[in-house]
Amino acid sequence: MGFVYPLLRAVSRQEYSERLETVLHDLARKFGVKESRGTLLIPEFGHADFAEMIGSSRPMVSRLIAEMIANHRLAYDDRHYIVLGDLGDRDAN
Repeated sequence: MGFVYPLLRAVSRQEYSERLETVLHDLARKFGVKESRGTLLIPEFGHADFAEMIGSSRPMVSRLIAEMIANHRLAYDDRHYIVLGDLGDRDAN
């Protein structure tokens, strides 16, 4: 993607997990499509894309995404992420 996500300035004091949740929520709101499981992110994002957006390493993002999937906060279907539950539905800050 080649850019630092604009929200990074606003979330720079948050932990990486909070930054990733904030970015996922914002992407779901802007580019997501509601479906039965949650909000499907239409663009295909990779771990390196998310790492750049939150100012983290790709391995850290991989670990965070694995935790979110295990905790039923995020799902992966084919080549798209699905933001589950209140993470995809919460109001903008």
